[in-house]
Amino acid sequence: MATGRSMQERYFGARTTSNLKLNPNRIGSADVLIAAGIVAKRSERKSVALAVWGVLVSDHMTGAQEVAEMMGRWLRKRSFARDGKTMQELAAKDVAMAVLKWWRHPACLTCGGHGHPLIPNSPVIDESRECPACLGSGHIPLNRLVRTEYVDDAYWLSGEIDTLCQMVFGEMARELRKDLELL
Repeated sequence: MATGRSMQERYFGARTTSNLKLNPNRIGSADVLIAAGIVAKRSERKSVALAVWGVLVSDHMTGAQEVAEMMGRWLRKRSFARDGKTMQELAAKDVAMAVLKWWRHPACLTCGGHGHPLIPNSPVIDESRECPACLGSGHIPLNRLVRTEYVDDAYWLSGEIDTLCQMVFGEMARELRKDLELL
């Protein structure tokens, strides 16, 4: 059973398919969703990681508000543990929503993700200069999407989600591997 990117693609496909028939001879979309449910039941954090991917595959960020509220609670707990002060609820939700939007569309809008600007009045990329907005990375800098005092929190949240997603998709692959052993 493939892990990493392949499992993410299988999950994307399973979330959007209309064919959820169970086939005892092979692992299908229904099996992938069952594995996701098993993993999500293990902890709220893993459930949120899968919900983040659900937002990413939706056409209009369906469910983003609920996911941002859950991630906002993480930020509030983290701020209290770190500073003894709790981040305001609205600020935490705003940071979480900015991270979700960044995850969904990380490419720099100025250069289209190329890292270099276009030559004026031309579709040709000017490779002699770096894009001034992303400094040549091709990605929107996350620190530009949140207020200065919340930049560390935004990067922490992004890393936390990335780590959790890797863990969740790995666990899903192991669950599906168990199913394969039963076949």
